Amino acid sequence: FEPKGTGTNVSAALQYLNNVIKKRSISFIVSDFIDKDYDNALRIVSKRHDVIAVTLNDPRERELPKIGLIKMKDAESGLERWIDTSDKGIQSSFYQFWKQHDERMKKAFLSTKVDRITIETHKPYIRPLVDFFKMREARV
Repeated sequence: FEPKGTGTNVSAALQYLNNVIKKRSISFIVSDFIDKDYDNALRIVSKRHDVIAVTLNDPRERELPKIGLIKMKDAESGLERWIDTSDKGIQSSFYQFWKQHDERMKKAFLSTKVDRITIETHKPYIRPLVDFFKMREARV
C-alpha cells in the first residue's frame, strides 16, 4: 500500500458522505482525526446523518520511547527526519501534540453532537462497543 494523499482529509470524506448518501443514515467515521478545520463539515453532515466517530488509540503512537537518536518517517507524507527521543523538549512537544489533539477532537464532537467510540488497540474492543450501544439504547 502506498498512500496517495499527503495526509488525512476528514472534511473531504464528510463532504463526500453528505453528497452521496441522501437519506438519513447511521454513519461510522473511523479516523485518527489528525486534521484541521473539519468541524464545519462535521456539523453539516451531522444535521443530516447520525454520525458516530470511531477513534482508534494505539499507546505506541502516543508514547515516545527514550531511545536516543532515531530516523522517523511520516506514513502519510513520506517526510523523514532524525529526532532525539531522549530530549525533554521533544518529549514535551510530543505529549502536548496528543493532549491538544484530544482536546480538539473532544470539542469538535461535543459542539456537533457527534457520539464517539474510543477503541484502545491494546485492550479488547468488545467492551467499548457494548457500552456505547447500551448508552445509545438508554437514550431512546
